Amino acid sequence: MVTFRTSSPIEEVRAEHVHVLPAALRAAVPTVVVAAIVFWLAYDSGTYGLTSRTGTAIVVWWAIVLAAAVLSGAFRRIGRPAAVTGLSMAGLAAWSLASTAWAPNAAAAFAESDRVALAFGVFLVAVLWSARSQLTRWCDGIALGVTAIVLLALASRFFPSIVAHGSALPFLTVGGTRLSYPVGYWNGLGALVALAAPLVLRIAVSGARPAMRGLALAALPAFAATAYLTSSRGAALEITIALFVFFVASPRRVRAAVAIVAAGIATIPIAAYLRHASVLANGPLDGHAARHQGAVAAAILVASSCVLAVAYAWGLRVSASRLPAAARFERPLLVAVLVLAVAGIVASHPVKRFHDFKYAPVVSGTSVSQHFLSGSGNGRWQMWSVAVREFKAHPLLGGGAGSYEEWWARYRNSSTFVKNAHSLYAETLGELGIVGLLLVLGFVLTPIVVGVRRRVRARGEHALTLAALLAGFAAYAGAAGVDWVWQIPGVTLPAIVLLGLLVAPSAAASPVVEAPRRSVSPALRIAVVVAGIAIVAAEAIPLLAQVQLDASHAAALRGDGTTALRHARSAESIESWSPDPYEQVALLQEQIGNLGAARTAIGSAIARDGSDWQLWLVRARLETESGAIPQATVSLNRAKHLNPVWAAQLERVSGH
Repeated sequence: MVTFRTSSPIEEVRAEHVHVLPAALRAAVPTVVVAAIVFWLAYDSGTYGLTSRTGTAIVVWWAIVLAAAVLSGAFRRIGRPAAVTGLSMAGLAAWSLASTAWAPNAAAAFAESDRVALAFGVFLVAVLWSARSQLTRWCDGIALGVTAIVLLALASRFFPSIVAHGSALPFLTVGGTRLSYPVGYWNGLGALVALAAPLVLRIAVSGARPAMRGLALAALPAFAATAYLTSSRGAALEITIALFVFFVASPRRVRAAVAIVAAGIATIPIAAYLRHASVLANGPLDGHAARHQGAVAAAILVASSCVLAVAYAWGLRVSASRLPAAARFERPLLVAVLVLAVAGIVASHPVKRFHDFKYAPVVSGTSVSQHFLSGSGNGRWQMWSVAVREFKAHPLLGGGAGSYEEWWARYRNSSTFVKNAHSLYAETLGELGIVGLLLVLGFVLTPIVVGVRRRVRARGEHALTLAALLAGFAAYAGAAGVDWVWQIPGVTLPAIVLLGLLVAPSAAASPVVEAPRRSVSPALRIAVVVAGIAIVAAEAIPLLAQVQLDASHAAALRGDGTTALRHARSAESIESWSPDPYEQVALLQEQIGNLGAARTAIGSAIARDGSDWQLWLVRARLETESGAIPQATVSLNRAKHLNPVWAAQLERVSGH
């Protein structure tokens, strides 16, 4: 029997002070809290940075620890679906941590295990603290948070002089003017839009007041405009998947079809304008033309959304008495859509598109509309091929978590810089072998299978909620297969919440009969507290080391070498298995002319990651500066061996 806490500290305090807040306000609290968290995770550059990610994980796991330590209320079974999903996720975290023993860079593997631990913590929160009555509020919170992000993203493009915005994540060397703010990655922003679209659509099809349903539907043209400006073909596909799954799974297919068609018609004006507003879509974005086109686009979008909201709400009131009669069209409509879907797939020449995906050159410097029409995979087939090559070399264990970047540098056939394989499944197969892939499939497929079974048995509003959860998570699962959204917590954590809600006991098709309430086993509480503290400590290690490294870099920029070296040494003592602090020490020692100490430090870095070609290049430079030419030649040759494409470019430049 697997038992866990089902009430949170917030819920207990709320129960004691129920008379303080009006019922409507109390009901809105979960929605507002979830929306604020979702907004912040995306706003903070997708919480991609190590300090942001580990800081979030520490907060999540401290909440779990405090709940286990302080509360001794009722427990109940979490059920087999949640147990299987949770054990798969926990197993992936443990397997990633174990791979520090064979990964070329133990620190990178350690960081990947921390990433999974964060997802696992959010999963537990969603499973344990979501009552059946709150499922729709959690969904509405995610929808509201993402809608706010969409409006902020569009405002940054339409009114750049008013809404300050950042650029894409610094290591992204391509992308041009594709809309990525505030997530930091255009495809990540598109995936976030896709997973939230069915949650917004659920409100429009629900039994809420017509005005609320019209207001919800009015957000979808903004979603479409955002997806277009990201120039993300993946987002277009993911939105299609989300809407299709929602329609098929919806208990109100006629209403869903009407809402989708109405939103599509309202999207036509802004889509047509953006297609011809080439400066706004493709840049340059700092001129008068971009500002003018942005103002016009904003006016068109607001007008279209307002007309959609009013027309849809009015239509709902007018047709309210006719809705029951529309039920007889549910199955014929489903059959018609499925036939059209199959016909569309056939008409798209899938074999040719697959060929283009594999072999077409990388698309760069093209307009948004040209990019959408391209069949190129932008090198994804080659990225996945390198991951498969790593798997073939290490089929059971994999090359170790975090090892893909170095495999790409060694076996790539292009000059493109890549950190991830642009597929959670392919990268996991290469880095963690068949064991890792099975664990990933365990927490990806289980919620989908369970969600389908629960949806078949559910009725009414609960069935509609399950349809939205299924569609949103299906969109994310597809995005994770073709891009590196798994590495962006601002996109992944909302999807993990959907995953947790699908398998939670509260989402069962019929109300769960809870086990008798009883006191918490002290052993179980102690185990949760100890495990949680261990995870918090594990998350804190790379966080503290990164803080010291950041301080070292800042001091070096100020010209304060002594302080910079002190912070770098502190990072060494905190995360001694990472090559990064030793590389920083080597660079600082080189800067002050202490070449002997610099060579010793870079040797320590290489001892911790001998597969990083850049460390060997630094070593070659230090040996050259020291006059050790034979050793420098060996180090340079090693760097060339680990990055043949760079070596070929170097030889062309040098003329040798």
